[in-house]
Amino acid sequence: LLTGSSEPQITASSIGSICTVDSIVLTSSPGNNYVWNTGATTQSITVDSGGVYSVTVDCIPSAGYTVQSCNSPVLTVKCLVEGLYLGQGQMRAALYDAGLNGSIGAVDSLDIQLVSPLPPYPVVHAAKAIVQVDGQTQFVLPAFTVGQAYFLVVRLRNTIAIWSKQPVVIGASGNFFDFSTP
Repeated sequence: LLTGSSEPQITASSIGSICTVDSIVLTSSPGNNYVWNTGATTQSITVDSGGVYSVTVDCIPSAGYTVQSCNSPVLTVKCLVEGLYLGQGQMRAALYDAGLNGSIGAVDSLDIQLVSPLPPYPVVHAAKAIVQVDGQTQFVLPAFTVGQAYFLVVRLRNTIAIWSKQPVVIGASGNFFDFSTP
């Protein structure tokens, strides 16, 4: 069982990507209570698509575990957190400093949503990841998002949602959006 500030670890049933196998089983460190970012509440989950998966075990969050799939685009988002910003593009590693995450650069968790630019503006995809000290976070997106335009909506702990000014077209590679500049 998890004790103190130990971070849950995620292990995979196979190494590789979803395109080389049909699914991968992700298993968390032992604990009493599990909540995956997929909503599952078991120690193990079976995933059949690429993405970043994380679990909270006994109220302690894990780092994200990236499962690659063929042709999955990656979106890098930059945002700086008020109150944690130290200047010169760097932030304080608040999650690491508090013992809540074992990654030395972990600042805070970030939720992102890809929202259709057409009314009623439905959420097409949502994910969660950890912001690093340089303000950057990476998200593996579903392959169907390539070539499509979405509003990017981010939310940090205790903040209101921040929307991109215009819809952003997701490319097959090299996707970067900077929320820290106007």
